[in-house]
Amino acid sequence: MAKICWHNLSPKEVAKMLGADLEKGLKEKQVNSKRAELGKNKLPEEKSLSRLRVLLRQFQSPLIYILIVAGIITLVLKEYADSIVIFGAVLLNTVVGYFQENKASKALSELKKVVKYQAEVIREGDKKVLDSEDLVPGDIIILNPGDKVPADARLIEAHNLKINEMALTGEWLPANKILEILPEDTSMADRDNMVYMGTIIEDGKGKAVVTETGLLTEIGRVASLVKETKEEKTPLQKKIANFSRFIGIVIALIVILIFIEGIVTGNTFVEMFTTSVAIAVAAIPEGLPVAMTVILALGMQRILKRKGLVRKLLAAETLGGTSVIATDKTCTLTEGKMKIAEIFTLDNRKATEEMLFKVSILSNEAFIENPKEEAGRWIIRGEPTEKALLMGALQEGFKRSDFEKKEVEINEIVFDSKRKYHATLYKVGGRAFNIYVLGAPEILLQASKIRPESLAKINKKLEKMTQQGYRVVAAAWKKMSDPKVSVFSNFEEEIKDLSFLGLIALHDPLRKDTKEAIKLCIQAGMRPVIVTGDHKLTAKAVAEELGFKLKSENIIEGSELDMLSDRELQKNLEKIKI
Repeated sequence: MAKICWHNLSPKEVAKMLGADLEKGLKEKQVNSKRAELGKNKLPEEKSLSRLRVLLRQFQSPLIYILIVAGIITLVLKEYADSIVIFGAVLLNTVVGYFQENKASKALSELKKVVKYQAEVIREGDKKVLDSEDLVPGDIIILNPGDKVPADARLIEAHNLKINEMALTGEWLPANKILEILPEDTSMADRDNMVYMGTIIEDGKGKAVVTETGLLTEIGRVASLVKETKEEKTPLQKKIANFSRFIGIVIALIVILIFIEGIVTGNTFVEMFTTSVAIAVAAIPEGLPVAMTVILALGMQRILKRKGLVRKLLAAETLGGTSVIATDKTCTLTEGKMKIAEIFTLDNRKATEEMLFKVSILSNEAFIENPKEEAGRWIIRGEPTEKALLMGALQEGFKRSDFEKKEVEINEIVFDSKRKYHATLYKVGGRAFNIYVLGAPEILLQASKIRPESLAKINKKLEKMTQQGYRVVAAAWKKMSDPKVSVFSNFEEEIKDLSFLGLIALHDPLRKDTKEAIKLCIQAGMRPVIVTGDHKLTAKAVAEELGFKLKSENIIEGSELDMLSDRELQKNLEKIKI
């Protein structure tokens, strides 16, 4: 069955296909029928291991098999001291491994019980709060700030709706949601009229009709791919198997030679057999499995102290066998929050720079939640860009309260994706008013009075900032006297003939320890590869800051990747760094 492009359909078309009413939702009869057909809206969970299986897994090693055989033989030969040592080693290995893995499995099971999600739904015209597992295609869901999206859905209402889709796309900045129909070939990261299971609602409100549930959701497809991937043996398991094979062959050859020599020199069969078995048992390193188990258990404990939970002992070793690290950029290599990287003004005057900071504060919706606390404990709320601008101004010693002692806000125009600017109207005195505007450089440059030579200089700087991977915001303002009464209710028509102040470049800075971590990885023989949903130039700028030496052949975009065959990809993999 061909996959339906829900983003290419209108809400009415989607509702018609799913048999839903956009106002009243589904009827209970429809819900029961769909649930019987599609099952619950949840991803398949791996069955938790029983204690017996965890215990039996401790014996899955060739060395343990050899030790058990050796222990049985010594027992038959009545070498009880040797038997006690050998079986003691097996028991100690089993106990340490069992308790470590069982403890981790129980912790994971408890975490799964805690994580339960609910959804606000409209059914038969009534609002209901249900477990997200009970949703079916055609359900009308209500989206509120802070909620986790419970299923894939097509938006039917969106009021300043912003959703963090990092779990799916890797893009940490929230997506601004819209209602318009999008082209069929729109990539998943750009389907802004859709919401996806597992993503987080950061701001605004919305309403959507559920299109896919469970394994048919985008996150469900990812889960299916992961489940289909076969588990390979770890490097340590392979080495232990090879070592066990090697030691078994060597011991067998030595024992056979000793046995043959003994028989040739006149010793009895029973005497030589007993001697050969004793030598074979003595040659087996019974302490090795215990030593490895204890080392891996200590590794698990060290990882736990750094807030990582490892379920299998061997997984701790797998980290040490890593040769390639595919890492996300945002929130992994970088801090995941915007900061001011550079400021550009035409005249380089301090007064112009101060005015630019003034605009960045007064035309800004970000705010400090706990202003009475020390600066280091401030909680700043708002959009990432606006938070960065506010923080930058505060660090320069500018406060909103200082400006608002002399000026009073009368009105504002809120930023949206069509307008691409945020503007505020402030009253300064009796009949004097100021308009402060922050927004996209291309929009503010068009709305400002700028000389051609100055415009060329600004555009050159803007291009350079963009190439460095910066997010660039422009600031402008306008002085008014004795405005018309209509300006107080709507001053959008006054966003023209502005005085352009300058550009503010924002970036997501590297984490303090990232450079050192990358350096250590390379020294240890590991090859880091950056996999990101960000723009090519942004990723390149971050990589170069980390010390990557890049050529065009080292960077590949998603569209280029899709065009490569498996063989071509295999051929180019060694070159790819981003």
